[in-house]
Amino acid sequence: MEITLTTGKKVVLRERYPTREFDDLRKQLANLGADIPWLKRAILLKRFVESWEFEGDPQEAETWGDLDLFSEFTAIELAVAKLIEKMVETAKNLASKSTTP
Repeated sequence: MEITLTTGKKVVLRERYPTREFDDLRKQLANLGADIPWLKRAILLKRFVESWEFEGDPQEAETWGDLDLFSEFTAIELAVAKLIEKMVETAKNLASKSTTP
């Protein structure tokens, strides 16, 4: 999934999330809050970003520190939150339609 930030930069979010890589996701999401340092948020967010048009590797959490807080970092954070929300809702809908007892 590709998003375009207001700065014009493109960010590609992963399309597949293997359980073994995201087993601790619920715990990490539950611990997120405004008082969490940016580096800890970046460590979580980088797991969702496949590529971006910024300098540096998005898989290196330190590179996130150079992003503009509002137009880049927070915009990516919100896009990831919306993606997670959409995926969870889709999973719920699929489960509710399941005929398996």
